[in-house]
Amino acid sequence: MNELPDDLMNSQLRVQRLVLSAMIGGIVMLTGISVFLVEFQQTPTKSELATHLISLLAAMTLGSIAVYVLIGKKTPAMLKAAQKKGATGQDTSEQLLKTLFTTLVIRGAVAEGSGLFGALTYMLTGNKIGLGGTAIAIVLLMLLFPTHDGAADKIREARKL
Repeated sequence: MNELPDDLMNSQLRVQRLVLSAMIGGIVMLTGISVFLVEFQQTPTKSELATHLISLLAAMTLGSIAVYVLIGKKTPAMLKAAQKKGATGQDTSEQLLKTLFTTLVIRGAVAEGSGLFGALTYMLTGNKIGLGGTAIAIVLLMLLFPTHDGAADKIREARKL
């Protein structure tokens, strides 16, 4: 079978979009709470804590970007491995979609972690640099939103063994 059934592809893409939306929603909610607490509750900042948290946030964000890119570059190889696992003549559509979903969740979780930590850093220190980590995470998550054509192209490429 060369083409994925549209119903299978659409249902998987819907789940992937929901997962990414939930990740972004969590970051936005925590960031909103952080902004409210910092701006309206006048939380005190400890400069020593701020310095350590900002440094940790920078390292975490850079590490997240590196893992995000690395997993993205490894995705075609992971798809080819999933394709090879299937028996000769067997349809591997579902396995390929699961592999795509797995890489999406891993990349999303890495980005989400730095976004949540950025919001937490801002909440604890009041330093707006923390919001930068949050913004980067949201952009990375938005870049992951799957399209039907994009997923089909990746799967088609994996099948060219």
